[in-house]
Amino acid sequence: SADPPRARAFLGHHILVSIALLFPLASRVASVIRSEASNEEVLTRLEDLNLFNSHLLHALVPRTIAARLGAGEVAIADMYPEATVLFIYPSSTVDMLLGYGVAATVQWLAKVSRTLDECL
Repeated sequence: SADPPRARAFLGHHILVSIALLFPLASRVASVIRSEASNEEVLTRLEDLNLFNSHLLHALVPRTIAARLGAGEVAIADMYPEATVLFIYPSSTVDMLLGYGVAATVQWLAKVSRTLDECL
């Protein structure tokens, strides 16, 4: 039969060694779990931003154009002989909107567009 103090010393030694060996592993596992939680937060944020970008794109261009852009098409220059498309980017758009208001600015842009249509 084993000597109880010696058996306790043997078990204590092995338990301490086992704990010493397992602690770095347990610490690493905890770190990986925290990292995965962080990655999930990043993925969730990216999904939210992607959805926002999709909504924004659909608000700016027709769905067919948005789908083509989403498919990777870079330069979209379709030709429609019976239509004129005008893009106006005044350098002082913000100043115009703040100074004249949204309604007046949109009315002015519509007037410019009609005037140019009459010329064509």
